[in-house]
Amino acid sequence: MNLSFLKQDIVKICKELNELGEVSFKHSIQYDGVYIPKVFFNNATYQSTLEKLMKNEELSKLLSNTMIVGTFNKLIKKQLNNSSIPLTETVKEFDKLLDNIKTYKVYVPLKGIELFPDNLKISEKVKIIKLDNQNINEYLPYLDQDDDINLLLPTALELEISTADFEKAMELSIDIGKYVVNFLRLVDYNCWDEENLSVRLPGYGSIKEGLRVYTVDSEKRNATLSVQNKNGDNEFLELDKTTLEDMDRLGSNMFGKLIDNYLEFQLLDLEQSILRSIIWFGESKVEVDNVARFIKLMLSIECLFNTNNSDPITATLRDRMAFTLANTKEERMDIAKKMNDLYSLRSKIVHHGNSRIKLLDLLNLENLAADAIVQFLTNEKLLEIKTKKELQQYFEELKYT
Repeated sequence: MNLSFLKQDIVKICKELNELGEVSFKHSIQYDGVYIPKVFFNNATYQSTLEKLMKNEELSKLLSNTMIVGTFNKLIKKQLNNSSIPLTETVKEFDKLLDNIKTYKVYVPLKGIELFPDNLKISEKVKIIKLDNQNINEYLPYLDQDDDINLLLPTALELEISTADFEKAMELSIDIGKYVVNFLRLVDYNCWDEENLSVRLPGYGSIKEGLRVYTVDSEKRNATLSVQNKNGDNEFLELDKTTLEDMDRLGSNMFGKLIDNYLEFQLLDLEQSILRSIIWFGESKVEVDNVARFIKLMLSIECLFNTNNSDPITATLRDRMAFTLANTKEERMDIAKKMNDLYSLRSKIVHHGNSRIKLLDLLNLENLAADAIVQFLTNEKLLEIKTKKELQQYFEELKYT
């Protein structure tokens, strides 16, 4: 791992801090859930070094932000307290952490789901499981007495993740939870479109509730992470045989592959955009402000079809949506006109502060966004395309065919 800059940077940070006089740790600020002494964060060298650490590919794959920042702070404090300690050994702390890779089973509660099969496989490493007071100890062998297992019941995601830090496993699991929930919202929209659908990741929605994630490592030790957010609704999503057939029709196979690629850090840029588009669409379904809902839906479309910064955005979205969703000249012209009008509304909202959206415009955009995502998950030609560059070439060829 290339952290050749770290030793020199720590020396420089400590020198600059010592020049200030006595270093006080009384005041701190929060950065990604970690408290950093304000005297550290106000130091320009500290900020630039922290940024390099956070961007390091090996560290970010295996360690949580909390672990990276906390370890960095510890190394600085250690050097400040005793400058005679050889820094060569000190900076090896990160290498030691990365050598401690374990496989974790992570359990993330999902609310608003009635699971009719016992377990539902999402991908090779992710499934939705049914939990109750009788079987929960099969998954979490050593629950503490103060663990509120009701936070996890009755359905949860079970994920298998190999990493060097249990909090990193939890961070990844929460991200996957968002993807799964928003994919289910997409499925519901295309099947029943329940406005009061309550399927959600606790803490991410309109009900005030906390999220507690559980892990079990390869040595059967438990750990938990609590996240407080706001969230809610009340219509359960029934994951029965019919729903599973609909999920298959709407691209669950491709969705599962994207999830596996995410966990393996092998997502290409177009695949990242597809997942991001699903997130924007799903979040629009729980957005109570129609203007914000409209913007999120447009963002879900932009994620899919934008391939560079030089093409005119309105024409790009208009033409690519038309070619993706329609086959005849008349149908394409109709979609192109709708996209022109809808993107004009988006510009009025973003650039001119327009705060009114007609319900028909919102529903038209919602329908177009949902259809576009499903095409990227099911269309045979689009499934062959893996990168934004290939997508750009695909539409260029369509344009001049």
